[in-house]
Amino acid sequence: MMNIVEMILKLLGGDTLKQLSAFTGESPDLVQKALGAIVPTLLSGIGGAAAKPNGAEKLFNSLRSIDDSLSDNLGSVIAKGGADELAKKGTNILGDLLGGGALTALIGPLAKFLAGNTALVSKLLPMIAPFALSVLSKQVKSGGLDAAGLLKMLLSQKSNIARAIPGDLAKGLAGVQGLSDLTSFASDAAATVGHTASKVGHAGSEVAKESTNWFLPLLALAALIGGLLWWLSQGKPPVKENNVSPMTGKVIERAEEMAAEMKNNAAAAVDPVKALTEDFTGYFKSIDGALDGITDVDTAKAAVPNLEKLAGQFDGLTGLFKKLPETGRTGLLGLLESGEKSIQEKAEKAIGIPGVGELIKPWLDGILEKLAALIKG
Repeated sequence: MMNIVEMILKLLGGDTLKQLSAFTGESPDLVQKALGAIVPTLLSGIGGAAAKPNGAEKLFNSLRSIDDSLSDNLGSVIAKGGADELAKKGTNILGDLLGGGALTALIGPLAKFLAGNTALVSKLLPMIAPFALSVLSKQVKSGGLDAAGLLKMLLSQKSNIARAIPGDLAKGLAGVQGLSDLTSFASDAAATVGHTASKVGHAGSEVAKESTNWFLPLLALAALIGGLLWWLSQGKPPVKENNVSPMTGKVIERAEEMAAEMKNNAAAAVDPVKALTEDFTGYFKSIDGALDGITDVDTAKAAVPNLEKLAGQFDGLTGLFKKLPETGRTGLLGLLESGEKSIQEKAEKAIGIPGVGELIKPWLDGILEKLAALIKG
């Protein structure tokens, strides 16, 4: 059976390892040790993202933007001076998949595992990310996988990935806010696996209260069929769509269409205050994660793209906030004040690190100024 961790590490050996060593200025042995920690950590994070509702589709779509030939010519890209552009792309892609501050937050535990070598991790982590995704992209294309097949493939690798993460590193990752699921990404995947049954199940749970009696038996039948297909497929290669019987496919497809329609109708009636509360809560967690991962100038540089992105996102949240009725805006003030206080405390700590303030202060000042204006009204 394929071992995705070993496959990627093997591709990162030989001449590619020599190029990575030259690029980072570290010995091949140390780079190899770093890769042995980075690769399974990235795969676990990617698997965790894929196992969430709609996560497999998001990952599948992200892989479409990846050049799968990168898996064969990373050394050449580095030798031609393309490492910085590759790292930038990796930062953006993983920011979308794992969250704005996740990539930065990963640097701390990995650097600690490597005896505090933050510079090495900061150079390798964002550059290896698109390489790992290129390998997954090639697997998807060669296997003719859809989003569900991609998730099944990742789930089939969960034990290989878990075993490859060093114990001390796993403990460090579990202690970082927002990253506790990195070493157990398959725990919540049962409801999302299966071809279209994953989307049916998710949509059905969202709109269960809105569904009608005539729809429930059809949805239950689709879920049952999807569950049986998933159970029967355990330990086997991913099941392709054309292996599903025509009648089963039609039932699931119809249930999916109806669930999607009802989900859209229900989404229109979502409490806007509750939705914006969740948005702001996630936003503040992303900033906290980005700031927590800053320990020196290198990690600050790695955090700048995320802070820049978060600064831009605040304008969108402000627009939604201003559309709320006065009672809704008043109800959110406590959350905004708490978020402002947390950002200020973490910002002071990060800015106190030599050389960091000039890198991150412009973005933080902009966010805090807009946040203060929103609170004052």
